[in-house]
Amino acid sequence: MDATGVDDTEGCDAYVVLRYDGEERFRTPAISETYSPEWNSSTVIPIPRLSQSLPLIVQVWDEDEVHDELIGQASVNFITLARGQREERWHTVTA
Repeated sequence: MDATGVDDTEGCDAYVVLRYDGEERFRTPAISETYSPEWNSSTVIPIPRLSQSLPLIVQVWDEDEVHDELIGQASVNFITLARGQREERWHTVTA
């Protein structure tokens, strides 16, 4: 992820939030003072079969003392995955 220009002081303090069905399901720790953070982590979010048509929303935030700023987000659809299938791919985060 390239967050150049988001926070003009010392860099971006970025973290990722995963939202599903309107609820926050996972949050990474913030990576401090960088414009190219990397999160090498994983999580498991149970997705009920009846809810597979709902997208997973991936949000990237800049953590600030006063007010966190949304950098951008991406939407991931599960409907194309087979049950129990694991898939890794890149998604574009847009503002």
